[in-house]
Amino acid sequence: MTEQLYFSSDQLSINATVLACVSALDHYEITLDRTVFHPQGGGQASDVGHIGDLRVSKVVQKKGALVHCVNTPLTLGEVTLQVDSSARLLHSRLHTAGHLIGHVLAPLGYIATRAHHWPGEARVYVSPTPDSANACLSVADLQKRLDELIALDLPRVTKMHEAHREIGFGELPAYPCGGTHVASTGEVGRCIIEDIGESENGLRIRYTVV
Repeated sequence: MTEQLYFSSDQLSINATVLACVSALDHYEITLDRTVFHPQGGGQASDVGHIGDLRVSKVVQKKGALVHCVNTPLTLGEVTLQVDSSARLLHSRLHTAGHLIGHVLAPLGYIATRAHHWPGEARVYVSPTPDSANACLSVADLQKRLDELIALDLPRVTKMHEAHREIGFGELPAYPCGGTHVASTGEVGRCIIEDIGESENGLRIRYTVV
């Protein structure tokens, strides 16, 4: 099993060992002993970057293993991994922003049920509770509350458990999460609520970061 260092570290570059290289339809799938690449999943897009000089186009979970997709075969042995820092930062800002939207909506009687944090497609789905019956939710109000929470610059709090990891910020409740996040809410920067629409079981909030 590949050691997933992104769970406990923000490192973007390490040395690792290639354990396997398998030919697929239009690429090669590389398995490593450890990695700093976050795979596609949990509502977050895959990291991209390089293994040595080879471009990693995506990382996916396949049959319980993490595979790094490249266009050229690699020999077994030691290599250097480098995650694209700009893409990682964007994904982390979007993922943290999604969590913060959930935190902002909780006092208004809405519970975040699922989210999609991909660039250009980011959205959070929430379901109402009985406490939300009289809550008037507008884009302007949600934006104001979100801006105030980001401005607090609350530090990320990571809690590791045997079977999962939780991510929180300051004293806010922690969410079970395997994704990447910025070090504090202030690093989200400018997050814009694009619209609020209805979904099957509640509301859908679309957002982006700039």
